[in-house]
Amino acid sequence: MNILIVDYSAPFADDLASLLTDEGFVCKTAYTLRSGWEYLRANAPELSVVFLEVALNHPTLSGLDFLEEAKRLYPTLPIILVTAITHSFVAREAERLGADNLLPKHKLSRVQLLLSIMSATDRMAEKKAALAKQAPPQHEHQRYLPPMTVLLPEPSSGFLAKLYGHLPEWR
Repeated sequence: MNILIVDYSAPFADDLASLLTDEGFVCKTAYTLRSGWEYLRANAPELSVVFLEVALNHPTLSGLDFLEEAKRLYPTLPIILVTAITHSFVAREAERLGADNLLPKHKLSRVQLLLSIMSATDRMAEKKAALAKQAPPQHEHQRYLPPMTVLLPEPSSGFLAKLYGHLPEWR
């Protein structure tokens, strides 16, 4: 299973990655919101879980903005918030935006992490199965795409403008 860890604290992210690697997971760490977003966009189909800090060092965005946009584009991808911010507003907002779990950093344990991953990936499988049952018929143009073509959803221009300070050229 591939896991992305997005956290401004390199020591925490590296320790979490080391712990999960010892459990057999393949981990990638990103220390900024932008690098985490770019990795997610490039590798979303291969990711099993994203661990995300709420308070990321970005002037106009937070981990909650990242969560909202990621859930809009990849609704079945499990995103677990791991944060030092334990305010009830964060918990309510995380739940509203579709976080699969919210784990406080100061109470984090190996067992809690593993149970969160198992629970989130089980829910992901259920969501994918439910989406497959209600999938609309293919559009005419989709029938003729080569088998390896992946159509990625587009991030919102507001999120990209905040992330990059402008709309990127490739958009």
